[in-house]
Amino acid sequence: MLLYSNRSHSRLVCQITGSVVFGDWRQILTGLFLAAEAAGLHYLIDTEHSLAPNIPNSYGLQTLGMVVAFAIVFRVNLAWQRYWEALTSVHCMYSKWGDAFMQFSTFCACDLAKLKSKPARAVEMDEKISALETAYSECQKYFSILSAMAADQIHRGDVQEMDARLYAGRQTGQITRRRDMHLERQKALHSRSPSLLQGRSSSQTFGESCFETFYVVKKYPTPAEN
Repeated sequence: MLLYSNRSHSRLVCQITGSVVFGDWRQILTGLFLAAEAAGLHYLIDTEHSLAPNIPNSYGLQTLGMVVAFAIVFRVNLAWQRYWEALTSVHCMYSKWGDAFMQFSTFCACDLAKLKSKPARAVEMDEKISALETAYSECQKYFSILSAMAADQIHRGDVQEMDARLYAGRQTGQITRRRDMHLERQKALHSRSPSLLQGRSSSQTFGESCFETFYVVKKYPTPAEN
């Protein structure tokens, strides 16, 4: 699949590499021939020439218009379904993560309340309480980092990457294959991580720029985890 930014209309018209129109010289010749034939027929009809075709009705044109309209509606409907399918998948992903975190949080809260309610606590019980509190804190940390990594991958998708290349003024790579981009992204993952900010979830904000975003996490990852 070819990826490109559709925000530059002039570049789309003049682009040669990856273009359907300029990719094959036979398509150009066929299009020019059909355009010249249509212009000639239109001229013959306007001048009422003896060679002008006699078209008693416009059933053929109406049928062609119906076919083109059906194709456009079908393509738009397919794109709309794919868009909502992606949103549904993202919603399902975050809901499952939320269910897993809530179950673990409930388990930790119940056990901590049960252990702290006992009147006499031994050293082993204090160690269990400390282990549960540490596990709960680490779970919050890793789930927030997991959410930040997933949001960063969605926020910096293929379309946003191509728009960034266009705005950066790059002369190469304006049209690329999805496979090649993913290979480049996998190589860059070892050196790039999302911008993290330690704090509460209520302090998460999104600016107007989709390329400069900070993600609020519970704790920063350690150098070994980063």
